Amino acid sequence: MNFYEGPPFKFKGTAKTHDRFVNVCKYSPDGSRFIAAVGYAWSPKLEVAGSLELWDANDLSAPLAVQLLNTPIPVENGNALDFAPDGKHVVVAYQDHSIRVWEVLDSGLKLTSEMSHFSLYQDSLAAGLPVANQGVSAVAWCGSLLAVGRNFGYLMIYDPMSFTHKATTDIDPSDQNVQISSVACSSDQSKLAVIGCEPTGEPGRFSDRSEEHTSELQSLAG
Repeated sequence: MNFYEGPPFKFKGTAKTHDRFVNVCKYSPDGSRFIAAVGYAWSPKLEVAGSLELWDANDLSAPLAVQLLNTPIPVENGNALDFAPDGKHVVVAYQDHSIRVWEVLDSGLKLTSEMSHFSLYQDSLAAGLPVANQGVSAVAWCGSLLAVGRNFGYLMIYDPMSFTHKATTDIDPSDQNVQISSVACSSDQSKLAVIGCEPTGEPGRFSDRSEEHTSELQSLAG
């Protein structure tokens, strides 16, 4: 992981404690820490679990703590994460379509709540999604709500601690090819920015577009 300060952005340093892919990383709201989701690795002689690494933002020599994922069968990766506004919890979406909330402690991470692949599948069926078995491509923690972006363009709203399903919206009902690639919350926790991509017709190429969704948060937060 390379780090830059700016703007204008200048190289600050590198944190490297392994040779595996870092799927996603995010700073805490106060900037004092960051969490990185590190990918699973396998070879005939070595099997290394995917992990979450908690770092001090001012010390890139080694992580404060490493939380292994899904041991003793370490086959999952964290592919999206976001901090709660107070920085005391982090939500992580996994490659196996599960979602977990971790409490951020000085000594590491403690599992607080989780939603299994099956629970997400059931909510997707109840919401009438045409493809219920969709992957989770993005998450954003907005105040007391959690926005979950799905691969086929659906945005699902949850209570982040109980995983009670609140609402589901299609970011573009006219186009079922849109894939949500990123979701972000405004600083006042009232708006969502959703970035989607869709096939262009050329192999391996996608076009990007962004949408803003406020009605879902405004109606649920009240």
